[in-house]
Formats: sequence, C-alpha cells, structure tokens
Amino acid sequence: MDKDLKEKIKERKQQAKKNNIIEKARIVTQKLGTPKQIENDDLRFDGYEYTKDRLEISTARIVAFPTYGFSGRDFYQTTICYDDKIRFDSEDNKILAYNPGRWEKELNNIYNQFKAPVKKVTFSDIESPEEELRSNWGL
Repeated sequence: MDKDLKEKIKERKQQAKKNNIIEKARIVTQKLGTPKQIENDDLRFDGYEYTKDRLEISTARIVAFPTYGFSGRDFYQTTICYDDKIRFDSEDNKILAYNPGRWEKELNNIYNQFKAPVKKVTFSDIESPEEELRSNWGL
C-alpha cells in the first residue's frame, strides 16, 4: 500500500475520532431509533436503528457464538449509510471506513437536539477554598 495513502487513512481516522462520530450515532439511535434484537444459533444482535430520509444509522452489540472451531466474538458495531452507501463503519471503536460529507452535517443537526444546555457559572457560584473545606468537613 502506498505510504501516502496510509497517511491519509490515518488522518481520516483521527478526524472521525475528533468529530466523535461513534458517540453521536449511539445517542441518536438510542434516543430516536427503533430497538432491534435478533438471536439465532450463530449470533445475538442487540441494538438500535434510525432512518431519516437518506441517512441510516445502526448501532449494536453483536455476540457471535462459538461454532465449529470459531472461538466466537463479542463486539460493538456502528454503521452509517447515506444514499445507500456506507459512509462510516466501526467495530469496537476501530474505524473501518469514514467518508465525510453531507451526512455528517445531518447527523450533527440531529445530535445537537440532545446536547445538554451549558450552564454559565458566575464567581458567586464557586465556593472559596475555605468554604469548600468547611463544607467537606461539616464545620
């Protein structure tokens, strides 16, 4: 593989981590998605799916049961499709695919609905060191 290509992939992985894609997808699917559970002889899929227009997000814990020489596996998967193409894919926080684009803006718009409002702290809200010591020791 071309060294330049490896470097570009590494940069994309860092960009995806910085943009917190996995956590945003998890929150959106848990808040707005539909629970999905599948269990058969081979695996158990326990997760959520969310679809809006061209955006599809799936987050799940997947347990692949041991069978015929296969030791089994337990992992978390996040997949985001946009226009029927995989734009982001990860297993156990290992990023397998990340193709930034319009889908990310749509994910952020949905995710921002659930961000807690930031409380502005004034100096009167902060205890002095002496007040904190008194409070901690009941004095």
